[in-house]
Amino acid sequence: MTSIAFDTLKFARTLRDRAKMSPEQAEGLSDALLEAIQGDIPTKADLKDVEASIDALRSNIEALRASTKADFEGLRANTKSDIEGVKASIEALRASTKADVEGLKTSTKADIEGIKSSIKVDLEGIKASIDALRAAAKSDVEASRASAREAELRLEARMEASKTETIKWVVGLIGFQILAVIGSVIALARILKP
Repeated sequence: MTSIAFDTLKFARTLRDRAKMSPEQAEGLSDALLEAIQGDIPTKADLKDVEASIDALRSNIEALRASTKADFEGLRANTKSDIEGVKASIEALRASTKADVEGLKTSTKADIEGIKSSIKVDLEGIKASIDALRAAAKSDVEASRASAREAELRLEARMEASKTETIKWVVGLIGFQILAVIGSVIALARILKP
């Protein structure tokens, strides 16, 4: 906090010369008033510091949102790439299977049936892998969203608490200053009372 400039000597002289107070009364009143106004009064600079802190919290929230969005996009791209890779593998497997089937046309029906069942098992395994990848990707995206929302809520709560505390603090200081000034006026009135 910065202090407010107050010329106690000038104030005491004014009380002596214009209000015809004794030097002790004028100096005492001047010192009491200085103590009352030199308390922790927030200045414009202090309030700007609080606003800057709030703005910094807001920019942190925005950065978190951007980071989370980038993470989602990266996860989406990776999942898409994985699915494309699996599709390519399936296509390669189909081509290979087709070539094998063509080569095995001369084999016995029992051999062909065994190969078909083996291929079917392989395809089911690949399908299960794709489903597992999709489920894991979906779970990761949901977890990231929940984590981002939780962080956003915590930051918003912290900002609201900060605002409330600042307002309470300013109102309390203003009330204290008003009481101090009223007390000074009452003391001055008692001193000046004939």
